[in-house]
This record gives sequence, C-alpha cells and structure tokens, in this order.
Amino acid sequence: VVFQVGLLMVCIINIGMLAKKTPAVILDSYGIIHSTSVWGTVEAAWPVIIRPALKISGKKKYLLLLVDDPQQIINQAASLPLRWTLQLNQRLHKTPVVIDLDYLKEGTEQLQDRIETELERRKSLRTG
Repeated sequence: VVFQVGLLMVCIINIGMLAKKTPAVILDSYGIIHSTSVWGTVEAAWPVIIRPALKISGKKKYLLLLVDDPQQIINQAASLPLRWTLQLNQRLHKTPVVIDLDYLKEGTEQLQDRIETELERRKSLRTG
C-alpha cells in the first residue's frame, strides 16, 4: 500500500510538471526564478548566487545554484511543501535551489553558461 501511494504521488508530480504552461526558468534583473517544482516557484537574487554546478544522478540532470545563505531561500518559500522540498534539497545537494533540467527546453550548457556570464558581469560591475 505504501509503495502504491508513493507511485501515485510520483505520477501526479510528473503529470503536474508536464502540464505547466509557465517557463521553467526565468533569468531577469532580479535573479533566477524557477518553477520546476509542483509546489511553487523558487527565487534566488543575483547577489546571493555563488555559482551554478551541474549534477548528474543516474539519467537525471540537475543544475544546482550554490547560494550564500540557503536558509534565506528556504524561509522565502510560499508554501509548507515547498519549504520541505527546499530543506530536503539542502540536505541532499548542499543547496536549496535545484533545477530539474529534464523539464527545460534550453540545453543544459546554454543555461549554465548564461548564468555564469551574468554572474561574471555583475561581479565586474561591483569591482570595476
């Protein structure tokens, strides 16, 4: 019974992800907003993002956004399930911001390059 409930939850989550009509990841002047979780969107401002890191686990690819203050991101969660998901991400991946790349149309390298380029641009503006 527990296995069946778990399997049902996985199916519901995957159907929900496929049915989303909003973009999965938005890069704007504020930072990065991603909605690859069925529980809600996660926002990370440019100043708190340290760097992106690619993680491959089996056939799944994730883009981890390493951040200065993970607890700040977790506290901003709009719902309790999202907060739990971010806390679990923090324990498993050492960051709450984990982008599931399976749901993105843009290639992994392109997204990572765009994030790194924007972080470098912002860093040079601060030091320059």
